Amino acid sequence: MKIVFVKTIKLTIYLLIFILFNVDSCLSQAGKNSVIEIHSMIDSVKCNNEKYYFEFPDILNKNEINFFNNSISADYLNYLDIEKKSIRPNDLINMAILMRKKECNDSNNYSGFIGSNYKVTFNNFKILSINMNYESLAGSINIDSYYYNFDIPNNKILQFNDIIKESKIQELLKKINSILRDRLNRAYKENKNELNNSDVYQSLTHLKSLFKKENLDTFSIHEKGIEYIFNYGFPNGMVAIENNIFFSYNDLKMILKDEFKEKINVR
Repeated sequence: MKIVFVKTIKLTIYLLIFILFNVDSCLSQAGKNSVIEIHSMIDSVKCNNEKYYFEFPDILNKNEINFFNNSISADYLNYLDIEKKSIRPNDLINMAILMRKKECNDSNNYSGFIGSNYKVTFNNFKILSINMNYESLAGSINIDSYYYNFDIPNNKILQFNDIIKESKIQELLKKINSILRDRLNRAYKENKNELNNSDVYQSLTHLKSLFKKENLDTFSIHEKGIEYIFNYGFPNGMVAIENNIFFSYNDLKMILKDEFKEKINVR
């Protein structure tokens, strides 16, 4: 009976240790996997029988001036042509609506900045990746996109040297330029007449490299990989050519820094 009792106590202790370890592990993982709260600040205005929407991602959902909101609003204020260093998200949208209304009603000006929207491509492990799009009208609609990759705990915008090993930068640039050149060559074969008369194409052919080191800072983090942003510069509709380049995490396994892979839980 004593032996059975001792074994029972041991089993109970082991079971408790197992449960406590797994609860602690789950809590730790839950904290690590936490997503960042974002509230979509959005309003619209009707102008010349068209409805235009202005949207802003209020990061942390507090309608406050913080590092992340301020980083995005700085570019937004440029589009509004306002010299202001910081502004609350709600006030920013209200300002955009008022300016659009004034231009429509007072001066019958239907061109210029006509809307904004955003897309979250990654929000996990306290890393947040957002694409911000600004629409303007000048004969045709033009969309300018900005890319923000935030390390939330460190109040930081991630740069290429935060995610890429220094020794692998040239290897990555070589890969990207090879892909871009191949696309350009294929486009030329299919559009010789148009491209022979294109100043954009002629300037691209004389460049030693299309994608440079500083271009590595313009990227978007996704669940399955990283997208690098590039624009050949051709007018809309002139040539069917893919601009951006997507690499899976497996493609970048030997190129990404271990610390970054650990941050976003890539094995």
